[in-house]
Amino acid sequence: MNKLVEHLDDKALTKLRRGGHDSIKLFSAYNEATNHKGQPSVILAKTVKGWALGKGFEARNMTHQKNL
Repeated sequence: MNKLVEHLDDKALTKLRRGGHDSIKLFSAYNEATNHKGQPSVILAKTVKGWALGKGFEARNMTHQKNL
């Protein structure tokens, strides 16, 4: 994994779009990982609590306890 990101500085790493809310990217990554043989696989995905619920809910701890 280091080779994939060794050219990036810390600021660039934090701006990577990791696709935690993109079902196509997640399915593709899962498919690749389950079909990859001979060594371990890892999927890194960044998600935000309350994503798509609006600014009043997004990234707030209360989101996990909110009845919808």
